[in-house]
Amino acid sequence: MDGQRVVEIWDESGKSAGTGYLVTDRLILTAFHNVEGAGRLEARRLLGEWVAAEIVWPQEPPDLKREPQADAALIRITDQSWVPPHGAPVRWGRIDHTAPMVSNEQLGFNAQGFPRSELRNEQRDTKQISGDIERLTGLKSGLITAYVNRVATPEKPSATSWWKGASGAALFSGPWLIGVIVGDRDRQYSANQLTAVSVASLVARSGFVETLGNEPLLETVVPRETPNSRMAYEVEAPHGLNNLPELPSRTFVGRDEALAALAEKLSADSRNTTQTIHGLGGVGKSTLALHYAHAHVASYSLVWWIRSDNADLIRTDLAALGHRIRGEQGDSETIHEAADWAIGWLQTHPGWLLVYDNAENPEDIRLVTGSLGSAGHHLVTSRFQHGWNSEPFELRMLDAEASANLLKLLTGSDDDAGIRALADELGHLPLALQQAGAYIRQRHLTVAEYHQLFNRRPDRLTATAPGGFDPARTMARIWRITLEILQERDPRAVELLRVLAWYAPVEIPRGLLEPFVEDLLDLDDILALLAGYHLITFGREAIGVHTLVQTVARTPATDDSQRLPELIAVARDTATDLIHRALPNDPEGDASEWPRWMALLPHAEALFRHASPESDSATTVRLLGKAGRFLGRQGRRRTALVLLERSVDSSGHALSAGDEDLSLLLRGYLADACRENGDRRRAVEVAESALADQERAHGEDAPSVIRARLTLAKAYASAGNYDRARGLARSAVEQRVRDVGEGHEETIRARNDLALILAQAEENGPAFAIVEENISRPEIQVEGDARAWQTRALLSRMSVMVSMRDVFRNLATFVTNGENGGGETGVAGAFREMSEIFVAVQSAATDGRGNAMVHAEQALAEARSARTAEHPDVLTAQIHLAHVCLMFGDVERASTLIHEVMPICERVLTEKSPMTVEARALMTLLDFDGDLERLGPLMMNLLAEAEFPLPLQQLLEDFYGRVDALQMKLSGFRFPDEGPVTD
Repeated sequence: MDGQRVVEIWDESGKSAGTGYLVTDRLILTAFHNVEGAGRLEARRLLGEWVAAEIVWPQEPPDLKREPQADAALIRITDQSWVPPHGAPVRWGRIDHTAPMVSNEQLGFNAQGFPRSELRNEQRDTKQISGDIERLTGLKSGLITAYVNRVATPEKPSATSWWKGASGAALFSGPWLIGVIVGDRDRQYSANQLTAVSVASLVARSGFVETLGNEPLLETVVPRETPNSRMAYEVEAPHGLNNLPELPSRTFVGRDEALAALAEKLSADSRNTTQTIHGLGGVGKSTLALHYAHAHVASYSLVWWIRSDNADLIRTDLAALGHRIRGEQGDSETIHEAADWAIGWLQTHPGWLLVYDNAENPEDIRLVTGSLGSAGHHLVTSRFQHGWNSEPFELRMLDAEASANLLKLLTGSDDDAGIRALADELGHLPLALQQAGAYIRQRHLTVAEYHQLFNRRPDRLTATAPGGFDPARTMARIWRITLEILQERDPRAVELLRVLAWYAPVEIPRGLLEPFVEDLLDLDDILALLAGYHLITFGREAIGVHTLVQTVARTPATDDSQRLPELIAVARDTATDLIHRALPNDPEGDASEWPRWMALLPHAEALFRHASPESDSATTVRLLGKAGRFLGRQGRRRTALVLLERSVDSSGHALSAGDEDLSLLLRGYLADACRENGDRRRAVEVAESALADQERAHGEDAPSVIRARLTLAKAYASAGNYDRARGLARSAVEQRVRDVGEGHEETIRARNDLALILAQAEENGPAFAIVEENISRPEIQVEGDARAWQTRALLSRMSVMVSMRDVFRNLATFVTNGENGGGETGVAGAFREMSEIFVAVQSAATDGRGNAMVHAEQALAEARSARTAEHPDVLTAQIHLAHVCLMFGDVERASTLIHEVMPICERVLTEKSPMTVEARALMTLLDFDGDLERLGPLMMNLLAEAEFPLPLQQLLEDFYGRVDALQMKLSGFRFPDEGPVTD
């Protein structure tokens, strides 16, 4: 019997199902009562789709009460898309009633159908039926009596028949089709006898041979079973027979709950007969199944471990079961014959457990489970999560505590911090932890030494099997097999996985990958395929990839066709191109795009970490420059400096001669980053070199040259070289006026830069005059214009700077000389005295400094009219107004403003954004509990951890940096101060 030819028949009008057997490519033999009165018929193979069919024989309905031997029909599949199964043609047989009887001979039979008792989850499952045939029956009537063994008896009879749904099943004896089952011998009987219409009687009926197209050759059925070769249900096996592999390790950590859950799902009280464990390769599916099997081996009559990578392996291991039970009797059989015998034995001996390890194709498993039904338990392990009949059980990574405990047991190390760090690096994957633990112990390494080796040579350590470790079970080998399977199914899935390996492991935006495919439906299919093998997780918006999968996928291996160095390089460049295309072009000025930056920046940074500078392309250089500028704007200045340095360094080998302007521009950004990080001398050196090269390339009047002059001017000012700073800035302003006019945005910006330089040089009058002139210009007096509020904010900030300069001068004198009036010394006395100084400054508003409050109010009002409440420009203005209120004594309003803006900053901006940090610093000051001795160190630590946002950094550099005594009091904190850079 060929299981591929068994079909299910559905009568739409009668809402009933039955069984049939393909006797030609399109003709199905079944019981007539299955299709009697059918208006619309459908049929499907065990693993196929429903297709249309029609009755072609008999032409006239028979009277089944008068002629029960006429209960047979041929139906034809009419669907043109139908693809017939492969295999040998049907062999037709007849029982020879005239042959001499031998007392110990038996004529066995088997059939496969869809009895009602096998309903599960609203889907019908197959049932293998076997037993003996009464040889002398059917001699005159044409009806065969088949005695069914007790195991195959249905457990849930219907009101009409114990075997409803099995009617139409083909009755085989050995390789010969001898009849078609039509029902119970007696519908009130205990269902151990079935009736079948013989093929010999069908051939004699009118129209049957003509419908087939040729007369079938009826071969004589020969009894095959003898006392020396008993039928499957007569053979017994010793209780507890198993072929379980030895447990790889007695160390079994963190899986107690999973083991208990599995035992519950396969308990005697459960209705589950098949359970699938799915998960990422290396997560421990086979180990969990093996522990369950060893723990419950006494509970089953037999436990058999089946390698299930493909159908051939399944059949081979089933054949091995048959040989084990029968011994020498089965030695002459082929693998297919022995496997079929084993299935027959399992059908007649309930209470066993079959473990299908590493199943790749659900269809391969269903071919077996469909035949065996509920006679025992089926436990399946698979990387693939879809297509299983039962609800699959997902095995996840170990939690952090279990990972650390496992690694500690395997290595014997007491380095808790190192163990946890390595467990995180390995993504809490059990196989990776076991592989690492064995390597560390056998080579007498420390955990830290292995961690360093892994970071340097992940290719070597993911592929190396320590002594006693199965070479086929290393991480690299397991995922290599998975990638090969994916390559066959859709090569784009492997390509995309290599691309994803360069990003951060979580929250990869799906929109980032849209250019990877031409059709977005294809992207959904590829992601679903990768998720099906647990290589990624994905939702509507984002994708996640296990860190160790990423490590393997982006690590070149010359012996792996899916990880050749050239393929890895292409994936890296594709990842770079995708993220560069997705990032906005203006990383500093367009705050509306900052949320997109926030989402993509972690993946750009991961890409920079994973890719070596030597591999940087022109696209990488551009991406580094954009990311560096954004990070600088967000206050992450140290990181920004690193990225901009790399962009400049890589420009030499990555950029072509036509990209000289980009190279010069990046050097200007680097000069700004050096200045903002306090490296004033280098800022001057880089800016001088960039300006000289700009002038050589473009002359002295080009816009890029003017920008370079302003960059150098600010560098000179930060280094204390105010003369050169003033000269360059004024020159730049004059050139802007000539080129674009007084009211142009570029001119306004240049004037503001000049005003800041003058303020740093303590030329407050000219500085204020420039800013106030900018504000008064009619070109920018439009309500809601961003330049207007930004210029007012600058004027307000300069007012605070001047006022604070006086505050800290007085404070410096106070602390240095100890003139506190009451004899107090130290920081406590200093901060108590500050309140009096604030009052003094506030009273000086008539000198123009109190205008800071007016300008800050106007700046916030105009920012709100131009932006939404959560826009970074509004947040900046609101934080600055709070700062001004605090400096001039309105503590209550400052507190209201800062407590209102703080949660918005935390939601909208990064943790290290200048606005977030400044808001947190002000809130810390406003909420302070009165312990003045702790205030200074607390503020300094807060700012030091936050990479010094621009507004507070400049204030602190301008004021704290000039007060040595106070500086020493505040936790010994000191800003770098190399003095002015001179000729």
